Formats: sequence, C-alpha cells, structure tokens
Amino acid sequence: MAESQPVNHGAFVISLDFELHWGLRDVLEWDSPEAQKLNSVWAIVPRLLQLFDRFEIAATWAVVGMLFAEGRQELEESFPSVQPQYKEPELSPYGQRVGDSHVDDPLHYGLPLIRQIQNFASQEIASHTYSHYLCLEPGQSGEAFQADLEAGGRLAESKGVLMSSIVFPRNQHNSGYDDLLVANGITNFRGNPNTWLFRNMASDHKQLVKRLFRLLDAYCFFGNSYATKWSEIGTDSGLFNVPGSIFLRPYTESRKQVHRLHVQRIKRAMTYAAKKKRVFHLWWHPHNFSDCTEQNFKVLAEILEHFRMLNRKFGMRSQNMQQVAAAAKDK
Repeated sequence: MAESQPVNHGAFVISLDFELHWGLRDVLEWDSPEAQKLNSVWAIVPRLLQLFDRFEIAATWAVVGMLFAEGRQELEESFPSVQPQYKEPELSPYGQRVGDSHVDDPLHYGLPLIRQIQNFASQEIASHTYSHYLCLEPGQSGEAFQADLEAGGRLAESKGVLMSSIVFPRNQHNSGYDDLLVANGITNFRGNPNTWLFRNMASDHKQLVKRLFRLLDAYCFFGNSYATKWSEIGTDSGLFNVPGSIFLRPYTESRKQVHRLHVQRIKRAMTYAAKKKRVFHLWWHPHNFSDCTEQNFKVLAEILEHFRMLNRKFGMRSQNMQQVAAAAKDK
C-alpha cells in the first residue's frame, strides 16, 4: 500500500452560523425592531449563494435544527425527550412563542432557505445543534445533549439531510461530549483558535476583557494569523477539528475607517495560509449582513477576489469543513 502524501495546498474555509431568531432569542424579543431585522436573512442567503457560485466557493452552513421544521406541529413533535435545565432559564428555547409556518413566522422556520442551499454545489449543511444548545452552560447535561443530537439528526434526515459536521453555538465546545458526537455520526467540528483569547468558557460572550482583546485582534495583527497546519486537524477523539480563524465582523458606518483594517487583517492572514499551505477559516452569521447590506456584500466580494488571486498564485483551494476533514484524513 502506498504511503499517504502530505496535503500540498492551502485551504480557504467559510462557515456560516444559520440561526435566525433561535440564536438570539435570549437577548432579542421576537417582536423587537432588532429581531425583525432578521427577516432580511431571507434575501441575504440567496445573495450569498449566488456570490459563492460566482467565485466557486465551497461553504459550510451550520443550521439550527429547529429551522428544518415545516410548521408548529412538526416542530413540537420533534422536541427531544430530555431538555437542558439551564441555570439561566431564558437560555432554553422550548417556551418560545412561534407561528404556524415560515409564512407567518419567518424568524423560526427556515426550510425553504435550506432547500436553496441544497441546490448549490459544494454547500455543506452542518449541525448548529437542534436547539442552539449551549454545551458549557450550568444546568445542561450529557444526557440532554445526546437527546438534542438525536432530535436534530432525525429532523434533518427526514428532509434528506445527513450531517457530519457541527458548529457549536457561541463556540462552546465541550470535549467531554466528543464521544457523543462520534456516536451520532458527527466527525468534524469548528473549534476555537488555540490561544487563551478564544478558550472555551460558559457565557464567554459576556466576558468584557476577552471581548476587548478580541476586538483589538480583529483589527490589528499581533503576529498570529490563526492559520491551522493540516497535521493539527485530527484529534485524539477521532474527530477532525477545523478551527475558526477569524470572525468576519460586519461593516458599520460608525466603524467604516477601522473596518478597512479588519479586511486587511483577514487578507493578510489568508495570504499567509496560502503561502504556508495551511487552513484559514472565516466565519460569520447571515444576519450580520442585515445592516449596511450592500457594503457588507462589497467587502465579502473583495475578500473572495483576494482568494481568487491566492488560488491562481499559490494553488489555495476553497473547501468546506467536510472537504477539509476528508483531505486531512487522507494525508
């Protein structure tokens, strides 16, 4: 048998956390003006797909499982038998008021958008857990997470979707649950960069000190491109970790000057990954484009043009999480 060869190209990975209101329901009331902006995702997702198609971009769409339901009855019938008992009750989605279908409630149902994603080449549909499950919050348990995985898998499979990758809500990876992932057919996940700045903690999004340093890191290069070596993709648990490198922060008029620094930060890290034949992973949420939509698409097109140049010059490839894991496995 011939020995496997090392991967000889850099990879540009994009993943999107597709949540609609399920990912923000503990911070935004359904009928608030900010929550209603999420309606724009119904126009943003098709535009993203068209742009990815134009640039031949593979991407991973991590979908909250509840979005697969066609209506209220199917949603409620899909609820897991064991649910997390969060210390902060507002984190649980099971008391959320919902409409009958995406027609009267486009913030809690998303199957038509999922179908559109399925129709485009190289677009992977991954899990964002069934219920936007937070794996490090006090009160949740392994039993509840197992039930969540099963519920999400059943509902997605009923729509013809088999998922092998997962993105953890709020990036809360609990390594104690890795065996549960493998047992439920999940082989790949998006981890965090291996630095103190991004280390997993419950309610990490609330920690002001880390948020401040992450903000600085998003605009200024401190010597870390967060590009992953192919040899670091595999883990002892048998899972493949495709770490997120940089979060694509949305353009806003109030930060338009410093946002240029952010874009340059991303492009510089991409170039480093291409030259060193490493993996660079950019991620965001579709709803991040709800404000200043045209400018955000302009920024994304600029980044994709930069990738196109790196592809021509250094052989960098666009790959989704599943494709990166497969390449790492075969190396």
